[in-house]
Order: sequence, then C-alpha cells, then structure tokens
Amino acid sequence: MQEKVEYSIVIPVYNSIASLKPLSERISRVFREEIKASCEIIFVDDASTNPETWPVLMDLCERDSNTKAVRLMRNFGQIPAMVCGICQASGEFVITMDDDLQHQPEDIPKLIARQDHDIVVAGFDKLRHGPLRRLTHRAKGWLDHTLMGKPRGIQMSSFILMNGKIVEGIRNLVNPYPLFSFLLFSQTQDVVNVTVSHQQREEGKSGYTHYKRFHLFTNLIINHSPVLLSTVGLIGCFVFAGSSVWLIVALLRKWIWGIRITEMTLILSVFLAVSGLLFFSLGVIGKYLFRILQTVVKRPPYRIREIVEQNRTVF
Repeated sequence: MQEKVEYSIVIPVYNSIASLKPLSERISRVFREEIKASCEIIFVDDASTNPETWPVLMDLCERDSNTKAVRLMRNFGQIPAMVCGICQASGEFVITMDDDLQHQPEDIPKLIARQDHDIVVAGFDKLRHGPLRRLTHRAKGWLDHTLMGKPRGIQMSSFILMNGKIVEGIRNLVNPYPLFSFLLFSQTQDVVNVTVSHQQREEGKSGYTHYKRFHLFTNLIINHSPVLLSTVGLIGCFVFAGSSVWLIVALLRKWIWGIRITEMTLILSVFLAVSGLLFFSLGVIGKYLFRILQTVVKRPPYRIREIVEQNRTVF
C-alpha cells in the first residue's frame, strides 16, 4: 500500500533542467518550515527530447524519498501529463504547477488557505506572456465559461489545488482527449481564485506553441462539446426557414398578383430548403455520435514507460 500523505504536488516536465532542483528544494522547504505538513512531489517527464532531463529527475528521486519521477513513452502534452501525475498521487489534496518557476512554491500556502473549497486556482496579478498568448488565454477563458460551465470571473491557470473528491472524479472521467476545464467544471462549481505573482521563465521557451494552443481549442470544441454540431444544425434550421418563407412569398405573389415565378427562383428555393434539412439532420446525427463516442472510447490518454522512486524503478 502506498503511504498516505496530505499533499501531492504534480509537475509536468518537458526539457527543463536548471529549474528542477531549486523548484524541488523550495517546495520541500515551504512544506517543512511554513505549512508543516507531509507532501510528495511527482514529476512527470513528457518524453523530453533533452537527454539531461531524465537523469536530473532520477537524481532528485535519489536525494529525496518524497520525490517520484514518471516517464511517459512519448510526448502526450501537458494536460495528459498532469492527469498521469494526478492518477499517481496519494495525497488528500493535489496541487498542479509548472516546472519553470513561473509558479512560485512560496505561493502554495495561499492556495492551501482556501482548501475548504473544491478547487482553488491561482489567478495572476499580471501575466508574463506576449500579446498573442494573452489574447488566446482570454479566448480560452471565454470558451471555458461558455462551453464548460466555468464560473464567471474565475481566471484559469495550471497552478491549482483540488480536494480528494475532485481528484477521484478526474480519475473516473479520464478520456482519450482530456481537457482540464472539462475534468474540473463537470464536477463542481465550488471554485475560487487566489491572487499570486506570475514570474518570468527561468530557462528556455514555453512548450505551448501556437500549434499546441490551436490543438487545445479544437480539442475543447470537437471532443468535449457538441457546440459545433449544434451550430451546423442551427444553421440548417435558419436556411430551411428562410428558403421556405422565400418560396411561400413567391407563391403568394403568383396567386394574388399574378407575378410569374422564374424557374431559377423555384429551383433555388427547393435547393436551399433541402440543404437546410440536410444540415439540420447532420447536426442531430452528429450529437448522437458525440454521445456514443463519449461513452465507448477507451483509448488511454498517456502511456507510462517507467516510474522511479529513490532511484528505484517501480514500473
């Protein structure tokens, strides 16, 4: 049986080196000197291409018995890596954070102070991102509110504390295309923000490229919401209604005022009406398929190559 601890800190890692040791030391110091509670640190190496990353993580495991390193078989992305770490966690509460020291370990007590809520999210006083990254961050926030049910006014980040009920729900809700906002907000509305500072990266560049952010948006819209299919169906309704009204008006003009209906008008009206019905049918069928896929797909969102504790391979 895995020893129970109070807090598990889950940190996805990709190609980082210099920040890992100070991050681990600062987390341990905060829990030892300020919070005075037991914790474990779980690093999830998302198949880093930097050959020095995994040896650094193994060294951290050797130095600290409360540190665990999980190595994935290929690069699955930040969210699957976070989900992997959450599934490996044994703490009563789980905290997720980045590996680049933009999230300060000294801010962890602020999250713990509000742990009577289901989810506590660090909201930043000022984002250290470029204009395009800030714009996509706001767009993602709007979509989370509109499609996922994120409470209004909540600023999202990957620096999050969640209680055991939410963690258990995430483990049960894991699907082939995990989206963190769905995993959180499909379970609860008891979410609060705490304000923390957002620091500059200690090394390298963000692994969240424009392509990966675009992939995240498509994942949200296609795999976690039927909104696209519903929109197609709605367009079909409007096209059918518009073409039907157009045809009725044309017929009334012919019957009442004797205005001739041209063949082009008749053909176009019928074409639009049939197209509208097809779009509407596509939307309905698509929603059925969406629900079926949500139920039956079992492909895992990540694959683990090995897990190391105290420099001992346990899987």
